[in-house]
Amino acid sequence: MKQQASGMLRAAKAEIDKKVKAKLDEQAQDALRHIRDRTLRGIGVNDRRFEPYRPSVAKRKGRTAPVTLRQSYEMMNSLYVRPGAGNKREILFRDRGRNERIGRYHQTGTRNSDGSRRMAQRRWFGLTLRYSRQAAQKFGQGFEVLTPTDRRRSFKISLVV
Repeated sequence: MKQQASGMLRAAKAEIDKKVKAKLDEQAQDALRHIRDRTLRGIGVNDRRFEPYRPSVAKRKGRTAPVTLRQSYEMMNSLYVRPGAGNKREILFRDRGRNERIGRYHQTGTRNSDGSRRMAQRRWFGLTLRYSRQAAQKFGQGFEVLTPTDRRRSFKISLVV
């Protein structure tokens, strides 16, 4: 009798874990779509438009406003969702090279050797506060979004239950 009950509990737990992971996969893909769509509309994680290009940059590179970070779709297309340990999903760059480096430059901005700003900081890699709240309500208690810090080696977003 105990063995039968124990087996039923294990099966129920496995079914719950399977549903949680499927829901987390769905939420992570939705978060990735949110990042791409918002960024390609020229909106940062603070729900505001990106700072426009300086006139010299716009002229030299033939860029116009609004800034959308999509000279090519390469940077955005290299983002993907990877399963992490347990109930964790990560949004990160498929190639840890050029696209991640460009993404980080936009996220943090760059400076000249004299400290003057070379490239404006355009925080794009992350979830807006509004989106995070909606996701937490949809997913329920225990849902957490860990966003990257500018100096952290790994440039990724983690969604954890």
